[in-house]
Amino acid sequence: KLMSWTNIDGALVHVSVGPAGELWGVNSNDEIWYRASMNAPWEKVDGLLVQIDVGSSGYVAGVNRNDEVFIREGISGHNTKGTSWRKLDGLLTHVSVGPDNCLWGCNRQQKVWYRASFNGSWQEIDGLLVQMVVGNDGSVYGVNASDEIWIRNGPHGSWSKLDGLLTHIGVSGNGAIWR
Repeated sequence: KLMSWTNIDGALVHVSVGPAGELWGVNSNDEIWYRASMNAPWEKVDGLLVQIDVGSSGYVAGVNRNDEVFIREGISGHNTKGTSWRKLDGLLTHVSVGPDNCLWGCNRQQKVWYRASFNGSWQEIDGLLVQMVVGNDGSVYGVNASDEIWIRNGPHGSWSKLDGLLTHIGVSGNGAIWR
């Protein structure tokens, strides 16, 4: 079934949607924007990021132009915007928030990293990827420099190659792959 698209105001280069319908995005000037719902206005948020991701629990992480990793603090069911950014150790070009607030990411060397919690430490995972996303069930989807698509079932799983080629991958709440 084909879905229709609705154009909304704003000019963003990266967007992520949270479980309550909140939208987070960054523009070409690395400015961070938040929208509580489709009917709410865009609000500029402090900080600068080039990539941002909202996990299934509503927690937000992103990376800046220097590959520094940040998480948004103060997020709750009553405050989906949060209050401030906290810098984590490590350098990544792409980060994704998974279930139970785990983090997955890849760096400039295309190495894959996993962090079991915001307060945990990074663990290198086998494989090479340039972009990735974590599904609600904990499955990790990624693309490598050859545009091959890979899937992994959590940090203790193994990578399986999927058919097709992509330069960027997204996964919906029900596990559907967006190309």
